[in-house]
Amino acid sequence: MPVLEKNQIIKNSPVFSILQEAEQLELARIAFSRRLKSGEFLYQEEEECEYFYILGEGKIKTSLISSLGKELTLISYLSEGAILGPTSIFRDRPPSGSMQAVVPSQVLGFKKSDFIPFILSHPVIMLEILKILAARVSELNRRLRDVAGERVEQRLFRVMLTLSHRLGPSLTITRHELADMVGATTETIIRILSSLQKEKIIVSERGRINIIDEERLRVLSDGLS
Repeated sequence: MPVLEKNQIIKNSPVFSILQEAEQLELARIAFSRRLKSGEFLYQEEEECEYFYILGEGKIKTSLISSLGKELTLISYLSEGAILGPTSIFRDRPPSGSMQAVVPSQVLGFKKSDFIPFILSHPVIMLEILKILAARVSELNRRLRDVAGERVEQRLFRVMLTLSHRLGPSLTITRHELADMVGATTETIIRILSSLQKEKIIVSERGRINIIDEERLRVLSDGLS
């Protein structure tokens, strides 16, 4: 991929858009492009990874495997411009989770040996990365609190609203993936989605959910109806 095309992806990333043009070009010159097929892993839990990635095109989900061998989608799906890590490159340890393409996707990657010196010389970028990581920890804490104290319906509605805010109202996601994110059975998710469709809040198709009445979904998520 030409440097100028890589530079455009960097410009579109909220983290790196704050850099000056010359600094963005400097970063683009040390970047490489990688394309992923739907279902392909960018990296997997506990496997060595010496690269840092940002998403240029497509959608990526992050997950981990529980002690019982079950995949848990703990952080919501990530969209274009998002940093994909792994943040383990800052700790010299293997990733604690996996990144997998939901649809055909393209990422920009940076070798750890190139990326660390760059961000050390640009502390404003380090601060932005810390902000994003802190937000993801907060999201994880909220998700764990929801699992402990809310009904499945409310947890599902909150996840759907979060995904809609991040990815748009047309969600490319399976019922099984939603079940993993919510901490419920697939059968329960199917039942709730069927009810939402009857209420004309969503239109559910195989592998896709279109939210057509976000306001009503928000009211339900707040437990006001």
